[in-house]
Amino acid sequence: MQKALIPILVSFGFLGLYAADYVYSWVQPGGMIAVDPFQKGVILGIPSLALPLVSYRMHKRYPSSTVSRLLQINGGLVIVGGLVMVSITMSPSYDAIRAKLAAEWVLVLGLGVLQLILGLKSNKISSVQSMR
Repeated sequence: MQKALIPILVSFGFLGLYAADYVYSWVQPGGMIAVDPFQKGVILGIPSLALPLVSYRMHKRYPSSTVSRLLQINGGLVIVGGLVMVSITMSPSYDAIRAKLAAEWVLVLGLGVLQLILGLKSNKISSVQSMR
């Protein structure tokens, strides 16, 4: 197994757990992880955004088309999650904190786009390496 796959696969685990907790929060207020939403974002969100960047860095040393595709998928999932965040907080109940949340939207969407771009860029690195 390639070393660069490990961080991105762990990242998918964090994203999956974050999504499952969010869906479960529709049934049970607070979700399955009993911490406030900010702490959930720190515990589950930051690793799911940071680990793909670690994987990309490792990928430059050990090129793999699998890692580049997973980076693209992860970036897409982060963008979708960010857009879901934006759509939810557009409801009137979030009027008071919408400005604070806007900074989070920009960060999440920006990192999702960055992961997508890095995945596309690393795909080129992999194809060049495989030609040699």
